[in-house]
Amino acid sequence: MEGGYKKVVQLDDTLAAAASGPKQGDVEVFVDWLQRVLCLKRMTSGGLTVSAAASLARRQLAQDLRRRPMDVNMLLGGWDKVRGAQLYWLDGMGSLQPIPFGAHGAASSFVISVLDKGHRGDETELRDAVRLMRDCVAQLSTRYLVRGGGFQMMVVDARGCRDIGCGECVLGGEGAGAQDGAAEEQQQQQQRRHLSGVDR
Repeated sequence: MEGGYKKVVQLDDTLAAAASGPKQGDVEVFVDWLQRVLCLKRMTSGGLTVSAAASLARRQLAQDLRRRPMDVNMLLGGWDKVRGAQLYWLDGMGSLQPIPFGAHGAASSFVISVLDKGHRGDETELRDAVRLMRDCVAQLSTRYLVRGGGFQMMVVDARGCRDIGCGECVLGGEGAGAQDGAAEEQQQQQQRRHLSGVDR
């Protein structure tokens, strides 16, 4: 996959999508089309709710299925004043389903069980979501053979979309896990120095 292509893309102020598929060209064209149509809808009618945007994407995929099939899988999530936070699953066959959590792609079979076990349904704290993502990455690092360059994490809430990176989720021990270990080691060294000074 190209290094410059992001799989998680902001579509609108409070709407984001994670898209994948066997043909990267189809994915990029569809996501670009969806971004432009949502921008047009925002300028002409004030924008769409999350469910309306998901229905628009589903309708386009279903119409393309009859003309020129686009093999695009998408998780479309967002926040609106009507229903709050929502997440939808779309596939290349034009299926649309609201879901509490989701994953797609080759590694989804490994992380769905972690999400199912860890998702309580009432996560409102960002740190709980990051912890759950860390668990998913830990599962991938032990069970998945292919190592990626890193992970991207985007938060969508009433304040809008923001990419919080995912340094703590990078495979190979980098990020928060390694930082926590380094902080513990430094604290232990300070305690040893303090104790050795007291003993003299």
